[in-house]
Amino acid sequence: MHHRHRMFVVLMLVALACTAMPPAIPRAALAAVQPAYAPNELIVKLRTSDPHAPAALAGAAGFAAVGAAEPLFAGAQPDAIGLAQVWRLHLAAGVDPLDAASRLMRLPEVVYAEPNYQFTLAASAAAIPSDSLFAQQWALHNTGQDGGVAGMDIRAVSAWETSVGSPEVLIAVVDTGVDYTHPDLSDGRVRTDIDRDFVNGDDDAQDDNRHGTLVAAVIGAAHNGGGIAGVLPEVAILPVKVISGAGLGFSGTIARGIRYAADQGADVINLSLGGFICTQVIADAIAYATLERGALVVAASGNNSGALSYPARLPATIAVGAIDNRGLHAEFSNSGPGLDLVAPGVDIISAAPNNSFNLASGTSLAAPYVAAGAGLLLAQRPDLTNHQLAAILRASARDLGPAGFDEQYGHGLLDLSAALQLATPNDPPPLEVVTCADCPASVAAAEDYELATALSLLRRFDERVLAASPFGQRLRTTYRRHSAELATHLLADPALRRATAAYLSDMLPAIAALSGDGRDVTIEAGLISDGAQLLEQVAARSSPALAAELRDLWASTAPEQYTGRSANAVWAEIQNRQTIYLPLVQQ
Repeated sequence: MHHRHRMFVVLMLVALACTAMPPAIPRAALAAVQPAYAPNELIVKLRTSDPHAPAALAGAAGFAAVGAAEPLFAGAQPDAIGLAQVWRLHLAAGVDPLDAASRLMRLPEVVYAEPNYQFTLAASAAAIPSDSLFAQQWALHNTGQDGGVAGMDIRAVSAWETSVGSPEVLIAVVDTGVDYTHPDLSDGRVRTDIDRDFVNGDDDAQDDNRHGTLVAAVIGAAHNGGGIAGVLPEVAILPVKVISGAGLGFSGTIARGIRYAADQGADVINLSLGGFICTQVIADAIAYATLERGALVVAASGNNSGALSYPARLPATIAVGAIDNRGLHAEFSNSGPGLDLVAPGVDIISAAPNNSFNLASGTSLAAPYVAAGAGLLLAQRPDLTNHQLAAILRASARDLGPAGFDEQYGHGLLDLSAALQLATPNDPPPLEVVTCADCPASVAAAEDYELATALSLLRRFDERVLAASPFGQRLRTTYRRHSAELATHLLADPALRRATAAYLSDMLPAIAALSGDGRDVTIEAGLISDGAQLLEQVAARSSPALAAELRDLWASTAPEQYTGRSANAVWAEIQNRQTIYLPLVQQ
């Protein structure tokens, strides 16, 4: 089969580009296909709250569970998000969580099933003891020190003329804990009466890593004449420990921490952590925090120079990238179409445990500046909703890079002074909460670097061709509805992943032709038969709803009739046909 003669007929399977896909995937991101997770745990959301159902369904799916399942969110009451229906299932020895999740995803009683994925912190720090530190805080007041550009800061000094925050505003630092004995954080504003440690299972969220303390001090270090100055000398900070002293945490623990922070009344939740895999349990917890509790969730974009990490990539969060003291995109900072803002994130001096101060870099340090900015707005206007806060932060940002929004700087640099002066938006769109969906195209391609770099072509096809076509929009809707299930099957089955990547490679010339980036190509019979075979491989692993939709879509398009014709001519004919039927699965 000649690679220069390929077609697009099964884009709806796996090869369709995700709108949040980066221009290229760097080699550091290729580990996405081998994610780390707890070896014998599974997180399962059911359509029932029956505590006996998870173990019974495990048996029906053909694998063994150990003991009874336990609710992940203990004490959760019924709500629109359904946190009371999420369970942690303990697997028998030798059961692969990815394979078990893939099996459970086929059952109609299961909303989602996923391993308890591991997440890491979004900063790298090197200890440099310092004193007389405000002069070094270029993020707050950039005078051109250390080769920076004067004025390239978040305009904190001018903002303080209007407000320095309020103790009525509660910002949760969902992280490694906070050293509440540090002189810059020991004045009672750290809420040790309601802090929580989900790693060790107690109510003392003391920091045994330093990361959470760095983050908390950026937000609220006291203006006490020593050490550093936080953005908000008047604010309450809620430490919620979800990451261990080694800097690692699991999706189930992080989700519990988010829900706890929201239930304690956090106005803003800072997540300076991330991973490559979208997990529905974290997406559910963020949906609960934003929709049910009205919190604003701010997340670090990630530090591997690639696409936005999760949970920053979720539309319900404010995704924050990093710049240096010249206003330039930090080379490590992840970017993409979902990026909202940038903030200082290179050589940031902050407080650390044991009465010390560290210099740190990473989007972990950029995110808390934005979280503090939201807190500053709430101190002045406590009636603002989370989506109004988000709208003001974006609209008041100082444009950097190309004019208007761009993928490296988002809407621009956080500007506290401008945000305080901006009028309250009348009716901004609410924060978008969507089903978590990994991009199966990037999962399939990530083991082949050359193929991964071609994903930008898929994205252009998605944006230029599919988005502009009624039929293409239907394909996009179908694909996105089932992206999480497709990605789970690909992660669990290396053979299916390889077959999908090979087919994706075969289709690239036709996709280029349809996107206007290459010559027209002829559809060969081999590609049609290969597509039918791949479709059946995917359908055999899939839930009945997905399998039926794939088969009906293939049958309704009848691709066999297009053998020997040009890709562009076929696409034009499909566009003009009024009889194509695409069944919609009701969720």
